[in-house]
Amino acid sequence: MPDKSRTFSVSLTDSQAFARLSGDFNPIHLDPIAARRSIFGSTVAHGIHMVMGALEALAHQSQGSRLRSMKARFHQPVRHGEEVRYAIASDHGDSVKVSVETARGIAQRIVLTMGSRNPDVDRGPDRPAFEVRPPRALLPADAPHVAGTYPFGLNLALLRTLFPAAAAAFPLDSLALVVGTTGIVGMEAPGARSLFLGLNLSFEERTPEGAPIEYSTKRFDERFLNLDLALRSPGGSGV
Repeated sequence: MPDKSRTFSVSLTDSQAFARLSGDFNPIHLDPIAARRSIFGSTVAHGIHMVMGALEALAHQSQGSRLRSMKARFHQPVRHGEEVRYAIASDHGDSVKVSVETARGIAQRIVLTMGSRNPDVDRGPDRPAFEVRPPRALLPADAPHVAGTYPFGLNLALLRTLFPAAAAAFPLDSLALVVGTTGIVGMEAPGARSLFLGLNLSFEERTPEGAPIEYSTKRFDERFLNLDLALRSPGGSGV
């Protein structure tokens, strides 16, 4: 496909709605007073909100595709109201690269591999929207031994309100895994003081229903307080 670009921006109200979709109510995204004391000095959009915005932009030219894999690296956050440009380019065959850009530079780099979608195995993991709750505060001493589960699924009405094109274009199990990662990082591990740096996911086309996302420590670097979590869910697996 030729290079294409689309623009996107997120308000605090948008982030409040995304929190109800993902379960990530971390104050850095929602509480302007608490966020003033953060390293960013203000609230910022969820990193996965930006990833879903990229999928929304891509969906306009990828109807009927499925996601086979996703690698994303978050270089800097996006502030509320800041205009984002998604630059989309085809690489080799089924590979697509998306740069998430602001006036301050590159915010994210995303690499996707695509495949043909089989609608006969698409799932609709519908669940109620999440209710507001405080994040867990994981201690560094506990980081090497993290293990837990997180609800798998999406409130489909809210998903289709926030990301209508992506909801129609891509398998819902894949989207549920992508969105679930921010709930795990922002609320469970590390939780309150977390900074989401990136992900590497492989998606599965045919999966069982009803299971949660399972997560556990893959690696913890105490020098930099860097935690890698291994994930497995009905939508796929990754780090």
